[in-house]
Amino acid sequence: MDQIAALKWVQRNIHVFGGDPGKVTIFGQSSEKLQSFSDDLAKDALELYPSSAPCPTTDRCPERSFTTMVSDIRVTCPRNQLARSAAGEIHCHLLIQRTFIQNNFLNSALNSPVYRYVVTHTPSGPVNASSAGLMPFASRFSFHRLDAVALFGGLESVLGRRLSEDDRSFTRLVTRNLVNFARTGQMEEAWPEFPAATALLSSSLSLAHNYSSARCELWRDSGLLAYAW
Repeated sequence: MDQIAALKWVQRNIHVFGGDPGKVTIFGQSSEKLQSFSDDLAKDALELYPSSAPCPTTDRCPERSFTTMVSDIRVTCPRNQLARSAAGEIHCHLLIQRTFIQNNFLNSALNSPVYRYVVTHTPSGPVNASSAGLMPFASRFSFHRLDAVALFGGLESVLGRRLSEDDRSFTRLVTRNLVNFARTGQMEEAWPEFPAATALLSSSLSLAHNYSSARCELWRDSGLLAYAW
């Protein structure tokens, strides 16, 4: 999609939908958030280079575990049903040429409001194996992009079954807050800006203070966090 043309269309027509052309929010999930900083959108502001970002998911892809499991199961499972499933096609991440930002935007972003959240919702079932490309392996618990899948109404398709009431509550919670943020720049719930609290998103919203503090104790007490910036 020509993003410049899309933004121009929004400027001309958003008032028809009750929107304000002076308040437009560009959403991006994971690496796709870099799209709004592409060469066409800010060619005079960014120094770019062609590259492909490292992909930790691929680096830790569990195909070796599947290979070992297949050989083990063939000894104990006469029908080999699980073995066939584990030995089937695994959709891997593709290495492609893209343009990524070389500049460090941390300094200019330090004064922007940040709302931090962690998805703690456990779906009512594992990811549907036919959801090609979403996960290289079945995930029973919260997984990367679960919030984006829920936001765009794709959770039922990903799970391959009707949503439970908790699934629907989680979807409504994510959609309501992120849409409200796009409209007003603030979250709808009693959700303070980070670092005051971190929101935990499940079928309902709860707040955690000093989230992951215990797990970060070693780095914090040894002064290693000073090297993060």
